Amino acid sequence: MRFLQRRRRNDVRAPARALRIATEFAIIDVEPCEIAVIPRGVKIRVELLGEAARGYLCENYGGAFTLPERGPIGANCMANQRDFLTPVAAYEDKDGPCTMTVKWGGDFWRTELKHSPLDVVAWHGNYAPYKYDLRHYSPIGPILYDHADPSIVTVLTSPSETPGTANIDLVVFCDRWMVAENTFRPPWYHMNVMSEFTGLIQGVYDAKPQGFTPGGFSLHCESA
Repeated sequence: MRFLQRRRRNDVRAPARALRIATEFAIIDVEPCEIAVIPRGVKIRVELLGEAARGYLCENYGGAFTLPERGPIGANCMANQRDFLTPVAAYEDKDGPCTMTVKWGGDFWRTELKHSPLDVVAWHGNYAPYKYDLRHYSPIGPILYDHADPSIVTVLTSPSETPGTANIDLVVFCDRWMVAENTFRPPWYHMNVMSEFTGLIQGVYDAKPQGFTPGGFSLHCESA
């Protein structure tokens, strides 16, 4: 993964809807159309840099996220490893009352500390937070006919013990040319193998052009 430099507060003006995620390892500024992945057990503090912000939060109970196997696609396209950013080390040495909330066993627990827990001076290894700009995703698709499997738009996957299925697939439907453009195609029959949570970040969702605005979402549960 590539590394990003910590942005100083006065260096660059943050977008109106940006978040700053302070972690034990470093600081990550997340803008609209970017995602951040925080490994399990890492202490964080989320700060609002602009006027307001909305986003989607996903808690992963399975294996760690990784890039999907690209098979015959080869080494390029989709999400490329070079575009994932891991921050350089940073820490805060701050005394004073601090409230830390921990989720454990399905419940939230709170404790009071006398010092900031984000005080790790340095780190090494690959268990670190990172971010990815969804605008760097290079989509592929069918150029003749038919509707390809949604796996071709997978950014990250959390694999399961069952081959061919995943605990979580993070997919992105960005702008791309569709072979069915300007044609009439009756809705196809399909049965969900996995529950689908769909959120709109920007633009118009082709399947629901009315009433599905940025910040909205729809949920399609797994078929029995």
